[in-house]
Amino acid sequence: MKPYQLLIVDAVNDLTEGNCLTFEGTDLSTVELANDYAGSVPTTSEIQAKIDELMPAFAMDALREERDKLLAETDWWASGDLTMTTEQSNYRQALRDLPANSTGAAINTDGELTGVTWPTKP
Repeated sequence: MKPYQLLIVDAVNDLTEGNCLTFEGTDLSTVELANDYAGSVPTTSEIQAKIDELMPAFAMDALREERDKLLAETDWWASGDLTMTTEQSNYRQALRDLPANSTGAAINTDGELTGVTWPTKP
């Protein structure tokens, strides 16, 4: 399941107390709920509003996951028998600063993280 689809599941489950069963792709109009769900069925605009509400935290989680992966790839630069260049040190610091410097992060319907300017690896 793509990240945006996970966001849809979270949004519908928040609105329906965990009764989201299926949907197709990213089409909110195809959301199906459990047959025994007694509450009101959320409209596509209500689901979209919940997605918009959940998006900042969801995108920050995705950003941190990608950032941590990039930091892990360069951990060897900081091993005891090596000296990092200024560029390497600056790159790692820029990665650590990303969450605070990326207020516009979002996940598009293709599941890609957008609104983040990644530093260039030296």
